[in-house]
Amino acid sequence: MSRIGRHPISVPAGVQVQIQGSNVSAKGPKGQLALTLVDEIGASLADGKISIKPNVDTRRGRKMWGMQRPLVDNLVARVRK
Repeated sequence: MSRIGRHPISVPAGVQVQIQGSNVSAKGPKGQLALTLVDEIGASLADGKISIKPNVDTRRGRKMWGMQRPLVDNLVARVRK
């Protein structure tokens, strides 16, 4: 289990996040950004938090889980500042 990947990402007030399949987009006061997740990773939005989980339990899936979570976190942070 990824230590970084298991932490949910909080969506601050003023930021709108949409998840459609493997596409994650965020819109806020500083603009709009989008990211396409790798096939091994899925994302879900619930209660103002984004959860990143691996779709498959493979070595690459676990590596991508730890990498994709910070990318989504940075995506949200860039549009709110």
